[in-house]
Amino acid sequence: MKILAVDDDDSIRDLLTLQLRRHGYDVVTAADGEEALEKAPTADFIVLDLMLPKLDGYEVCRRLKSAEKTKNIPIIMLTAKTEEIDTVLGLELGADDYMAKPFSMRELLARIWGYEYYGDTRTVDVHIRHLRSKLASAPEIAKAIETVRGVGYRFQYEEAGK
Repeated sequence: MKILAVDDDDSIRDLLTLQLRRHGYDVVTAADGEEALEKAPTADFIVLDLMLPKLDGYEVCRRLKSAEKTKNIPIIMLTAKTEEIDTVLGLELGADDYMAKPFSMRELLARIWGYEYYGDTRTVDVHIRHLRSKLASAPEIAKAIETVRGVGYRFQYEEAGK
């Protein structure tokens, strides 16, 4: 996944780059709004500061979310602006999430991970099916994995004689 980290503060861009790369992400950076717009079409995810030179983060977000090529790229606004009106405006312009500075890198990574999954939403079903097939030689255990309609799965196993 390629993340575009946009911030006019060199130290924050460096921190984001170091930490995101440490967690396996490809990172590109931008120091102002115009550079962010240039680099955004190649990104899978954007971490966007609001107070930027040339174009502020609100305008960058508005343009990205209104352009066909970039409208589906998730954006987390990461900013020192913490007033409710700032958060609401950012979300109304299309930001997918909003975090205030100073921020926790662990929290940012958790939020990015939440947007990262694009695969089949039936992953658990597939794993249960594989588990049941592997347990075919022990049918009493395989039967213990029960499907609960509308809820998921439950494991109910009692050994014989207990």
